[in-house]
Amino acid sequence: ENLAVDFQKQRDEAETEAAKKLAEAESEAQQKLADAESSAEKKLAEAEQAAQNKLAEAQDAAAAQSADMRRRAALAMLHSNERAKAAAAFIQWRAAGEHVAAERAQEASKADAAREL
Repeated sequence: ENLAVDFQKQRDEAETEAAKKLAEAESEAQQKLADAESSAEKKLAEAEQAAQNKLAEAQDAAAAQSADMRRRAALAMLHSNERAKAAAAFIQWRAAGEHVAAERAQEASKADAAREL
């Protein structure tokens, strides 16, 4: 009987020790899992922030490019308007010059006709 009692005690102690070790291992595993989840969430948040930063940079670059394109278009229109005004002024000047030349030719023609008479 003593042997059986000793054996039962040892068995109970071994089971208790095994249960303690199992509980410690489970606790350690749960802590490692929680740490891993926290780390993964942190990395995900960092990746999302980096992606948002890149998106914001791309939007800023696109806005700057769009503003530059609008500025260039406005300058091109301004230059185009200036060219059109200059061309119109040149055409008016040339027409006035041709009118003066036509009047002089008419006067010369009249003078020639008057001399012939």
